[in-house]
Amino acid sequence: MSAHRVDVVCLEKFPTIALRDFIFHLNFKQVHAVYGTNEIQKLIDHIGESVAVAILEGTGTYSYFWKDQLQKKGIFVLTADLGMVKATRRSLGGTDNKDDEFDALVMCELYRRHYLEIYDRRFWVKEVKYQTPTAKRYGLVF
Repeated sequence: MSAHRVDVVCLEKFPTIALRDFIFHLNFKQVHAVYGTNEIQKLIDHIGESVAVAILEGTGTYSYFWKDQLQKKGIFVLTADLGMVKATRRSLGGTDNKDDEFDALVMCELYRRHYLEIYDRRFWVKEVKYQTPTAKRYGLVF
């Protein structure tokens, strides 16, 4: 994910081979796509009426755009902890270097392992509704 694009992996079933091998497999090309911020409707159309879960990295303010747009369409969105993403990427045969294609696949694996199979809260960023605090001075609310 970046300010201008998002890598998407749409899986109906999880790969049966190691992710580090699957990313080079021809089947990966069928489940991976890149969408620009101006292509959000194209992404929604691709998802269609399927029940979908989006797993995002909370990597900056631009992740808010994607989260907001997906939630508006009724898609359940989880935000993964960056440190856990990096550790998982490394353990699955990736590197410490950011790789958007592989990271999109890692997000799917995080969801399978640490949300569906055994929920582990360390992997997920708790959503906090932000409210602008009100400051009281001299009896006035600003």
